Amino acid sequence: RFIGEFSVDNLIGREPISPEKIDAIVIYARIVAHLVSLKRAEAELRLLASVDALTGAVNRRTALIILEKHIGQSRRNHGPLTLCVADLDGLKLVNDAFGHSAGDDYIKRVSSALIGAVRASDTVGRIGGDEFLVLFPDCKPDAARSIMDKVNLDLGKAGKELHYVPHLSWGISSLGELTEAEGLDARRRIDILLELADKRMYEHKRARGAVRPAAGEAELAF
Repeated sequence: RFIGEFSVDNLIGREPISPEKIDAIVIYARIVAHLVSLKRAEAELRLLASVDALTGAVNRRTALIILEKHIGQSRRNHGPLTLCVADLDGLKLVNDAFGHSAGDDYIKRVSSALIGAVRASDTVGRIGGDEFLVLFPDCKPDAARSIMDKVNLDLGKAGKELHYVPHLSWGISSLGELTEAEGLDARRRIDILLELADKRMYEHKRARGAVRPAAGEAELAF
């Protein structure tokens, strides 16, 4: 494929370029093209290692690395940091009723809705088959809750043409809930914040009740 071009001239001596020098130039061009191709391949590999292939969201490993960096920055700046663990309601039922392609579409719809709702400074990560982690730096919990409520509202509107009602159960935790006096290291802070958000996500799911069948046999509502 075309990578680029460069030109060679002899403006000073105005002598024709010899065949030997042309051969050397061609070899040089090939070396440069090879190095550029290697750099591009390295960049693609880094991207593949950090991004979830199905959704385009960052993967679990990358999301946790970003979370650790945000925790350090928030502690230095004394700014808020909120995170949200979100779980797709009824993914297994969608897979069983309509096939795994419909389940994949469900996951992609949710990922697109999350990425579209958050700010450029926020991070959406897929951390499990049906679970997402959303990071809200410089954002208080109430603002994050408003964003997540809007995501579910948008999912409900966009899902009118589907045979099921897409919906997220979610839970939120914030760095402000942890006191400096506890002397926690970064890894332990992450674990506690994730545990709190995960617990609240399941509380949200239970509060909405168990999965209930829709009126029509071809529909599922959660």
